[in-house]
Amino acid sequence: MASSNCLDTSFIHLTMAHLQHPSPETEQALLQSSALQVIVRHRHSSGSSEATPENTLKMLKLSQFDPTILKQQLQKVEGKSHFCELAKESAATLPTDFQFRGKVYFVLGYDIGIASPPDILINLAHEKFLNHSSEIEPYIIHETHHIGFFQHQPIPSLEKLEDPQHLLALIKWGTHSEGMAVHAAYHYRRTHGLLLQDRDYQVYTDSEERLRIIEAYKSLIQLIRSSQQPLDINDILGKMSSEERLWYRFGAIVAHSLQQKGKEDLLIQTLSQPQIFWNEAESIMAASSEL
Repeated sequence: MASSNCLDTSFIHLTMAHLQHPSPETEQALLQSSALQVIVRHRHSSGSSEATPENTLKMLKLSQFDPTILKQQLQKVEGKSHFCELAKESAATLPTDFQFRGKVYFVLGYDIGIASPPDILINLAHEKFLNHSSEIEPYIIHETHHIGFFQHQPIPSLEKLEDPQHLLALIKWGTHSEGMAVHAAYHYRRTHGLLLQDRDYQVYTDSEERLRIIEAYKSLIQLIRSSQQPLDINDILGKMSSEERLWYRFGAIVAHSLQQKGKEDLLIQTLSQPQIFWNEAESIMAASSEL
């Protein structure tokens, strides 16, 4: 981790070459690029069994990007060897044997940040990074934490989510995974004055927002547990993962609560014993009813 060898910006360079002088050769170079293979791999792991380099490249819609802006973005990341040291921030809440051995691939048009073990993907043209390049570091921390987390807690089955118990298992996993990844970047954000740039971290500083998130999360858990009719799975997962980002924010509350109790090692222990994390989550939800 001492050099910038973990960084790969080749996909951005290949895209710029293709945009400036489109040809079968430049397109083929993109299709064969290591970064695109990682995206395809992630799509397969997410259930897109028919993902191919060709349809994945088409999905990215590279023609929408301005080469001038891409060049400006490249200048913000190339040669930044400290990016390769950021895994140490993630390692603070991972077992001591964790080492990030993959690469940070800077790509375009694919989400914002993705963990696809052993590598991570950072969408350099995402609006968040265009507006605040200082967001790149905490997102690298977030995604590299996932790499360590997945080694101990792989994603549960995405089948039979109509079964409340299967759905609840996925939500517990998502809350644990995303909550700890959010918390992994908390120290870096706090010391670099970046807490206010990301709404996920409002739960650390705003007691009213923290209570609101706890209540919103609790209401969905209670809905799942008590439902006697088919659940709107897309609505529930939407609130958990995108709209309200409940499993990110509530999970961060749980992680922070464990750390505040002076039990840093307990956070690490949750990777092998996830019930510790969930017991804390249950305590926090129960306590909110008394406020």
